[in-house]
Amino acid sequence: MRRNDQIEFLRKKSYIYLNEIGQGGTGRTILIKDEIIDEVFVCKKYSPYYQENKDTYFEYFLNEIKLLHKIYHKNIVRVFNYYLYPENKTGYILMEFIKGKNIDDYILENPDKLNDLFVQTINGFTHLEENKILHRDIRPNNILVTDDGIIKIIDFGFGKIIDFNDIDKSISLNWYYSKPDEFDRKIYDVKTEIYFVGKLFEKILLKFSNIDFKYKSLVSMMISNYSERIPTFFNIYREIISETQNEINFPKQKNLFIENLQTI
Repeated sequence: MRRNDQIEFLRKKSYIYLNEIGQGGTGRTILIKDEIIDEVFVCKKYSPYYQENKDTYFEYFLNEIKLLHKIYHKNIVRVFNYYLYPENKTGYILMEFIKGKNIDDYILENPDKLNDLFVQTINGFTHLEENKILHRDIRPNNILVTDDGIIKIIDFGFGKIIDFNDIDKSISLNWYYSKPDEFDRKIYDVKTEIYFVGKLFEKILLKFSNIDFKYKSLVSMMISNYSERIPTFFNIYREIISETQNEINFPKQKNLFIENLQTI
């Protein structure tokens, strides 16, 4: 075999169909099982809802694969494999199966976990930011929480690489929350992502007026006007770290140290 020779695997891989999950803008999603390794996967088939946009949406589907293969983070859904058939404008993505609930439903049952879930969500989006990736479809159904309380950001069908030298002007999607003021100027960038994550947590807070949430001021900074908005997820993460450090009660630790000395 020589360098750059094409390698073909002759044995076909078979999976067991378990059940239907749903139909999204770019694909139909099912649950399948690999019996050899006894693992369950989510399989997303490229099957656009509107067939007249099949060629365009296939590019979105390819983009989702490229984006998810770039990233590996505990708060972002993991891609394991893919199968593409460009000649037929179809393909499949095999992803991590996340056993859990969307963030809204999880918080209804676990309101005391809101602070931790906020920090995890910011961690996930900070990682996307570091890889110059916009999600562009931030809503509760795309922010899942596992049974172990781990945030998983899913569904990157409309994600894209950020070109920091050219403001993205593609803002034709349907938005789950009220549109930010920068849409009037046809702007969509990281600060817009920050706005939508902020709106997600603002809506949760409206349901729990008496919840002990430490980051209300940060959420307010996230959903403010574009010019006044906190600029990056990294800045938000840094503010979280700063607040955590300020919570350390050093005087109490010092007193405990003195008390221990007195007992010697």
